[in-house]
Amino acid sequence: MAVPSSYQDLVEDRETMDNWGWVWYDKQFFPPKRWLDDKRKIKLRFSSVRLNCAVYLNGVSIVNHTGGQLPFEVDVTNNLNKDKLNL
Repeated sequence: MAVPSSYQDLVEDRETMDNWGWVWYDKQFFPPKRWLDDKRKIKLRFSSVRLNCAVYLNGVSIVNHTGGQLPFEVDVTNNLNKDKLNL
């Protein structure tokens, strides 16, 4: 699914459109090598999250965020797999 978007906008069935419960997005990625060479801080940035958000990186809870469609970021430098796939 394309992000940013709302999954409710991508379906036609009423039950899914009316769901305001928890859902999740995930993405697998390798950090670019230049990020690791520079010894810089690595942050995940969320430009808009509706209501509540729980962020996990590689199965570890990183942060919980509450706020109505506001941006936030979290430093994941110490939780990032430097040489293998991240989720």
